Amino acid sequence: MSPPPDRPEILDSDHLSARTRDILTSRLSAPETQPCTLSLQAYAVLDALLPVLLPLEEILPPGTDINMTARIDAALSGPRDGWRFADLPPDAEAWEAALLTLDDVAAEQHGIRFIHLAPELRGSLLDAMMTGQLGLDRDGRLSIPQMARWAGDLRGEVVDCVMSDPRVQQALGISSSLTGGDTVFQGFAEVGPNSREDFEPKATAALAQMADSRE
Repeated sequence: MSPPPDRPEILDSDHLSARTRDILTSRLSAPETQPCTLSLQAYAVLDALLPVLLPLEEILPPGTDINMTARIDAALSGPRDGWRFADLPPDAEAWEAALLTLDDVAAEQHGIRFIHLAPELRGSLLDAMMTGQLGLDRDGRLSIPQMARWAGDLRGEVVDCVMSDPRVQQALGISSSLTGGDTVFQGFAEVGPNSREDFEPKATAALAQMADSRE
C-alpha cells in the first residue's frame, strides 16, 4: 500500500520509535465523518466554528484536512483526562449543550442558525462567549459563566487536536517526538536557545518561517 500523499517526512525519521510512529501515523487516517458523540446539529456548529477559531491556512498546504471536527467528536466519547469544572456537566454533555447554546443565540440575535452566519459574525459570537457575554438560562443550555468556562475547554481541545497531528508538527518544525529509536536511544545534543539538530524537521509553514526570520 502506498503512503498517503500528505505523509510528512517526520514519520520516516530514525529518531522516531515504532510505537510513536504508529500512533502518529494513525492520526493521518480520517475518522468517521458522521458524529459518534454529538448530535448532528451540535456537530455542524462545531464544524462551522473551528475554521474561525483556528484557521490553518498559514500552517498547512492547501487542501490538507486534519479532520478536527471528527477527531474532537470521537475524543469526546472517551476515555477523557478525568477532571472537569464543577459547574459544568460531564464533557460530552457540556459540549453538546454549549454548541446548541451558540446555535440558539445565533438564531435569536441574527435570525439564522450559526452555520449560516458569515465568518465575521461567527467570530463575534465566539468573542462574546470567551469574554463572558454569551449564554442562556434554560434547560439543556449553558449559562454565561458556564459558557465562559467551556470556552477554555474548547480552546484546549482544539490546540491538543491540532498540535498532535504529524502534518502540523512537520509544518511548524516541531521535533518533540524525535527523542529516540528502536535500537539505540537518540536524544538531543544541542539544547541551547535557537539551536537545532540536523535530524529536526525544517518548518515549511509560512507562519513558522516568519517567526524564524525574526530570531
